[in-house]
Amino acid sequence: MTKTDRKVEEISTSSDLSYKKSIKTQTVEVNTIFQWKAYPAKERARSAITGGLIILFLAVTILFVFKSLILALLSIFVLVLRLNRFYFPSSFSIDSEGISAKYLLNSQYMNWNDVKRIVNDEYGAYLSDRTVSSRWDAFRGMHILFGNDSDKVRSLLKTGFISAQ
Repeated sequence: MTKTDRKVEEISTSSDLSYKKSIKTQTVEVNTIFQWKAYPAKERARSAITGGLIILFLAVTILFVFKSLILALLSIFVLVLRLNRFYFPSSFSIDSEGISAKYLLNSQYMNWNDVKRIVNDEYGAYLSDRTVSSRWDAFRGMHILFGNDSDKVRSLLKTGFISAQ
């Protein structure tokens, strides 16, 4: 058993039909089934190098066009930060309640009861709270990376998804 902090939304309504939404952090004891880390840049070194060269090329172009070292360094910083899920490690955890992901800049949690659809690809899976594909999927679901544990994670995702249905 491990203790995990989960964010819980509370919505309360008053007599004048207005509502107040608050997000509280709640410590919950859960039984972690499996944990893993994914290092996409390490696992796909050729893509990481290509991306790094493109970022460097853009920074050099900005340096020559605008003659500003600060803008060139800022562009490198912004682009690497924007691609943080690729260039920095991510950790994932599956438990009996759902799945959590921790990235460099944020973390996500999705309860198994909220997962309506799982779409797998070569490097990871997308967990959606919608049964049908939508343009809004990028803003609503959760993308996880398999790392080196692809087969184990796929089977655990399938097991958790089926047990929640």
